[in-house]
Formats: sequence, structure tokens, C-alpha cells
Amino acid sequence: MNQREGYTLPFNTVKDYLSNVLNSKAVSNPKNVEHVLNLLLSQSQDIVTVMLNIAMMQDEYKPIKIGDYVKYIPSKYTSLYGDRDILQDKGLMTLDGFIFGTIVTDLTWRSKHEDFNCYSKTMVVDFNIWDEHDGLSIYQNTTITSSELTMIDKLPVFNCASRLDFFKHDNEKSDTNLIKTQ
Repeated sequence: MNQREGYTLPFNTVKDYLSNVLNSKAVSNPKNVEHVLNLLLSQSQDIVTVMLNIAMMQDEYKPIKIGDYVKYIPSKYTSLYGDRDILQDKGLMTLDGFIFGTIVTDLTWRSKHEDFNCYSKTMVVDFNIWDEHDGLSIYQNTTITSSELTMIDKLPVFNCASRLDFFKHDNEKSDTNLIKTQ
């Protein structure tokens, strides 16, 4: 199972789990347990999924912030981010298919820095890619579902040398050797 795949739970399973969590001890007035449960279940599947993921995490959840570094596995059928082999050679993609980027904002109508919603279903990310003409580039304003992003502490060091730099270096050595032997 790769990073994109997940499990789909039947509605009744989610409802049973939430009703066990939201018992009369968790809600001040026991008569409100059902109302809180119905309110939660009326939210989108994405919101309920994020909430359940956070509730069941062993580690403390750290909300996404603008400027945070993330990794993401794009579909193997997309070529938007460049050639996979080149991206991996440059350190811009891991062998298991993750590319790296930076959170720009969330995707809501009020997306200003001060109104950033760290729980938004969708984030806007700038990804680091390789362009044969420009070298290291940023693929800007890519819209990604938040649950597909994994936060990382820092970006890896990228190999920004051109493919031809290797050959230039070898040719310079050869020319130097020729001069020395004459």
C-alpha cells in the first residue's frame, strides 16, 4: 500500500466510534451527545477523516503553517513535475516517489496569511522541480489535498549541477593530463 491509499470505513463504524468517544462524560449535558455527534457527522468526509486521524495519532499533531516544508507523492501518470529519473538524480524526488515543497496558503476564499486555516482540506504548495533550461525551479501554486501531504523538518540538499558539468570536469582533467605529459 502506498502513501495515497487508505482505508474506507462504513458510516456506521465511524458513527459508533465517535459515539463511544463522545459519551456523557465528554459532554457537559448528556442530552447534547447526539447533537454533537450529528454535527460532526454532517461535516465533509475529509474533515471527519482529518479529525479521526488527529484523534488516533500517537504523537502530538502539529498543525501546518505557511512556509512549512512538505513532501508529496504525485501520481505516477503525471509529468507536470518533470522526468522522474532526473528528479531523483538531482535529489528532488526520493526513490519511493516523494517530491518536496513549501506551503504557500490554504485554498479558501479568505486565504490571507492572517486567515490561514491549518485544517483546510486543500493546501497550495510550491514544489521544487528541475527544468533543463532554468535548472532548479519552483512549480508554483499547486493545489494538493492536505491529507496527501507529509510535513518534514527541512528540505534535502539538492544536486543542482548540470548533467554536462560532470563531463566538463572530466574534459578539464584530460586536457590538464595532456599538457603535463607533453
